[in-house]
Amino acid sequence: MALQDILNTIDHGTQERESELKAAHKETLAERKALWQERLDTRREELLDRARNVVDQKVQAAELQLRGAAAQKVLLAKKDLLDRVFADALTSLGELSDDEYVEVMADRIAELPDADGTLESSGGKESLLEKAVKKAGKKFPVKAGQSGSGGFAFHTDELSVDNTFEALVAAVKDDLKVEVGSVLFSAE
Repeated sequence: MALQDILNTIDHGTQERESELKAAHKETLAERKALWQERLDTRREELLDRARNVVDQKVQAAELQLRGAAAQKVLLAKKDLLDRVFADALTSLGELSDDEYVEVMADRIAELPDADGTLESSGGKESLLEKAVKKAGKKFPVKAGQSGSGGFAFHTDELSVDNTFEALVAAVKDDLKVEVGSVLFSAE
């Protein structure tokens, strides 16, 4: 039995050692699982943070693009409004009564220098322009000229003055561009 006792002791020792090794293995495995779970959680958070940042950047870019597109549409609408106002002004000048036309042209002709020059009528209103020349006290010959809605061009050898309605509206538009633009395009 002594052999049996030795075998039992060895078997018992082996079982204890096996239990200790299994417990140590289980503990080591749990520690490693916890470590890897922690690393996995950290990595997951890093990836989620990066993904959130990318999404936030894309959302901000999209919002910026939408705001830019909306602002561009507003600016185009305001520019269109401004263009229509000046087109309406040109139309209104073209619709002046004969007396009003003569009065406006006489004022413009009176501002011309006393030089040998010719008035070239715009819009086929030569007879009205001749009346305006007389009313302004000038002696410029009038000839048919440009097509347009009215006004004239004055020509000498050294000078040309464009007083067609189109040129007058364009000049006013250029002069008022900054003032009107600041009103129409101000941020509200």
